[in-house]
Amino acid sequence: MKSLRVGVAAALVMVAGCSGSPARPEGGPLPYRPTGGCAPDLSQVQPQPLIAADAKGRVGRVDFRALAQCLTGEDGEAEPVVLFQLGDREPPFSIEVVLFADRDSALAAAVEILDGGFGTLDRHGFDSFTSRNGRFTLTTFVNDRQAGASYLLLRPDRQWLNSQMQLVSGNRWTTVWSTGAVMGAYSDGTETTQRLVLRDDGKFTVEVKAYAPKTLEISRP
Repeated sequence: MKSLRVGVAAALVMVAGCSGSPARPEGGPLPYRPTGGCAPDLSQVQPQPLIAADAKGRVGRVDFRALAQCLTGEDGEAEPVVLFQLGDREPPFSIEVVLFADRDSALAAAVEILDGGFGTLDRHGFDSFTSRNGRFTLTTFVNDRQAGASYLLLRPDRQWLNSQMQLVSGNRWTTVWSTGAVMGAYSDGTETTQRLVLRDDGKFTVEVKAYAPKTLEISRP
C-alpha cells in the first residue's frame, strides 16, 4: 500500500470553534490547560534529553502532554511544547519523528530545528508527515547548512488542530493453487476506515541517527 501524504486532499473537515467553556471532545483529550506558570519564551523552557532506546535499540512511545511544558505563544495563548537537546552531534544526521494514532485521535505536531539561540533553522508542519498504517512519520536530515542545530522542538500545528481526517488502510493476500497441470492464484483482502480528530495530545517517538550519504565511485579506464 502506498504511503499517503497528509494534505488538504486528505478528506479534511474543519470543525468550527464554539464560544463558552470548552467541552471534552468525544473520545479525545481535554482542551489544554496548564497546571502551572507558562514560560514567556523558549529560553525559559527546560530542554529534555532525547528518548533513550532500550537494550534492543527500540525507542519507546511517549505521551506528548506528559512531557510537555507550557509556553506563551506570540499571540498570548498557552500551548504545550517539548524541547529536546540535540547535544554535540556533528552533521550529517537524521531525525525521525513518529506520531501514533489511537482509536479516534492523533497528535498534530509541527517540528522545528533550532540553533543555540533558539532561532529556527528548519520547520516541518503536520502536512509534511507521511501517513501509513495508523502512524504519521517525518524524517528530516541535518546537514552542514544547519551546522548550528542544538534543539528539536515539537509543538501543536495550530492550523490542523480540531480538524478531522479519514485514514484508509488494508491488507491483501494471494493464494497460489496448482492441480499439477494447471496453476493459478486467488487474491483477496480487507480494508478499514478510521476517522481521526487531530489534537494537541497523543503518543510519539523521536529518534536521531548518524547519517552517512552514499558516494558514487566512478572508475576511469
